Amino acid sequence: MSNPIQEAAERRRKALQEVNSEMEHQISKWGIQTWPNYQREDVIASTGATGIVEVAKQIADDRMASRELSWLDIMCEEFLEAREEAVTGNLEALREELIQVAAVALSWVGSIDREAINPS
Repeated sequence: MSNPIQEAAERRRKALQEVNSEMEHQISKWGIQTWPNYQREDVIASTGATGIVEVAKQIADDRMASRELSWLDIMCEEFLEAREEAVTGNLEALREELIQVAAVALSWVGSIDREAINPS
C-alpha cells in the first residue's frame, strides 16, 4: 500500500539531490561564484516598470480566487519579492525570500513529478 506523504518526501529528497548535483556542476564549470546581490539597473528596472511586485501579488490573488492560479504566477510573485529585497539591500529579508523561491521551485518540480506519475 502506498503512502502519499512518504512518496512526496522521497520525491523532495530526489529533487534536492538533483539541485545539489546541478550546483556541483556549476561550481566545477565556473568555480565558486561570488557576485553582488544587485548592481545598477536590472532588466526590470531598465524597462521602467514600477509597482511590479504589487501587480504580481494582485495577479496571483485574483487567479487564486478564480481557481486559475499557476506555478508560474506563484514563482513570479516570489522572485519579484526577492528582487525587491535585493534592490533595497535588506539581506535578512532577501534570504527569506530566496528560501521561498527555492521552496516554490521544488514544490513545482514535485507537482511535475506527480503529474508524470499520475497523468490527468
